[in-house]
Amino acid sequence: MLTLRWLTWSVALLLIAGHLAPKPALRYALPLLLLTAAALTILTLVLPYLSHPRSLLAVGALDIAVGLGAVALSDGWSSPFILYSYSTLLLPFLLLPLRHRLLLALLFALLDVATLVLGDLSLGALFQQAGAMLIVRLSLPFGLALLIRAESPVFLPARSLGDKRLVRKIEGAARRFHRIAMLAGPTSAGREATALVEVQAAADRGERELQGLLALLRPADAYETDMLAHMRELVASFHDRSGIEASFKLEGLPRQLPPAVEATLLAVSSEALTNIEKHAHAAEAEILLRYEASDVVLTIRDNGVGLMDGPVDRPGCHGLRALQYRVAELNGQLEVFEGNPGGVVVRVTVPLEVFAA
Repeated sequence: MLTLRWLTWSVALLLIAGHLAPKPALRYALPLLLLTAAALTILTLVLPYLSHPRSLLAVGALDIAVGLGAVALSDGWSSPFILYSYSTLLLPFLLLPLRHRLLLALLFALLDVATLVLGDLSLGALFQQAGAMLIVRLSLPFGLALLIRAESPVFLPARSLGDKRLVRKIEGAARRFHRIAMLAGPTSAGREATALVEVQAAADRGERELQGLLALLRPADAYETDMLAHMRELVASFHDRSGIEASFKLEGLPRQLPPAVEATLLAVSSEALTNIEKHAHAAEAEILLRYEASDVVLTIRDNGVGLMDGPVDRPGCHGLRALQYRVAELNGQLEVFEGNPGGVVVRVTVPLEVFAA
């Protein structure tokens, strides 16, 4: 986009340098070239650091104002900055859905008419002398609006935007609870030790509740479709974070799974590894993903202390039980049981014939 913008500016420079533009257009040629070059330079430097669509749209609106202003001040009809002014529509059109692109095109066309009136003083004379060219010129913004496809629409559905904010808040709270739980160990004696144990227990409960809620709120498309790559990244991150030896094994012929199945398997893997890190006192952990003829089976096992307080009350299992609802929606089954000879095994089985077309 920026390359095209600079190309249209270069066209204006060549028209002015070659005296190909009408004399009235050359009156403010140098100041306008400097103004538009400065605007493009700022856009080139700032654009890589802007990520929020609304910020990008605000910058695009200022850019359009500069482009139309250059046309108005350099003989609106035969201005050498006409192509430059059209190129200012590229950034907003890349951010807006079709309806808003068409509205912006209409506004741009009306403002362009205003620049023509300012430059040529008589709109009626323009229609008489160049009616067909005027229609083509005013229809070009609409053509661009139809041709350009939005990459990051600004106007997201209110519910979707709210859900994303909620998920971000819950993720931040879960990280804080996790930090408290990791630091608040019973290192002192007497009353202080008891208080620290209570803090740790409260943090554990809060984190489990937030992780369960987050797993239910996170949309199925929050993960990319390459689940195997994400599994490997998850295991590698777990090893780097905890120092526990971890491996990912694959059995059967991998195939594309429905997004809801992939998201759920990744959520269970993440929760199980978190539990191992915090509660298992394990030296090793393993994730096994097995593709069967009619099912996909995910097994996470460790060689830690096992289910010390039983499968129902054991600290760390609450988040997994919260995910049982999500697994049940897939007609699947989530099991947590003692391993042999020790440790804990988390197993998820999802029947794939339910998703067959």
